[in-house]
Amino acid sequence: MTSPALIDVIQREAARPLPVSVDAFVAAIRARFGDAAAILFYGSCRREDQPDALYDLYVLLDAYRCLPWWQRIMAACLPPNVYYVAIDTEAGPRRAKCTVISRRDFRRGNARWFHSYLWGRFCQPTSLAYCRDAAVQRDVLECLARAVVTFLNRSACLFDTDVDTETLWTVGLSTSYATELRSEGPDRARALFAAYADYYAAAVRTAAPLTSLAARPDGRWHVALTQPRRRLGRAAWRIRRVTGKLLALARILKAATTFEGGFDYIIWKLERHSGRSIDVPERVRRRPALHMWGFFWQLYRAGVFR
Repeated sequence: MTSPALIDVIQREAARPLPVSVDAFVAAIRARFGDAAAILFYGSCRREDQPDALYDLYVLLDAYRCLPWWQRIMAACLPPNVYYVAIDTEAGPRRAKCTVISRRDFRRGNARWFHSYLWGRFCQPTSLAYCRDAAVQRDVLECLARAVVTFLNRSACLFDTDVDTETLWTVGLSTSYATELRSEGPDRARALFAAYADYYAAAVRTAAPLTSLAARPDGRWHVALTQPRRRLGRAAWRIRRVTGKLLALARILKAATTFEGGFDYIIWKLERHSGRSIDVPERVRRRPALHMWGFFWQLYRAGVFR
């Protein structure tokens, strides 16, 4: 169950004008994945067009049957799959990271998954670049609303006292980032909140009746949790932090089989966010499945990502 007011907030944000390049990506993706029910656009390129960066697009399929058989198995065992899409536009070449997931997995991931992989992403502003029909649109908006409610419910335990809107979101997002192999620094969540402060304020205001948050007259939020529930919630985050990084490594290995140039993209992104130059040993390039684990452990120990 979600709030109609929350869905209205998400729908207004989802209807923001899109960069022209997104329409071209939608056409390319629909040609490649003919079963696409919806295509979502989010991430840093949504805030600002970056010619040297990758657009982040999520493709929702009715089922994985349009994928090759071995990719269907991987998607079913550890969703989602990640692909690379490149197009030429009037503004120049653009590239995208195209993440493919079934509608069923998307729905469950935003409401029921233990890890924050989906609800930690889609509680954030997202555009609907394509929807097949009104029924799919309603379903997607409902999933995005559930992501907000799930995020707020599972982040509330991080606070012992009343909390303001900015701290609620930035601490929650930073904690979610820490469950993955990410190179972003602590300022990432603050910059994200600053870019969409009105959306985040409206989202928590309309979602609060479905969470353990209660509005205070001074504009802050009271967290109505007992200490045992706080301790249990924080223990869950500690588990997510350990197991989430292992799942992230597994997804990296999986992406190496579906994402053209995926390994080089990962290295480029780590260099871009960490400001460090990364030298990849030849043995890692020759046999990534065998040597990638130790290589990424060395990068983790060196602080290249967290």
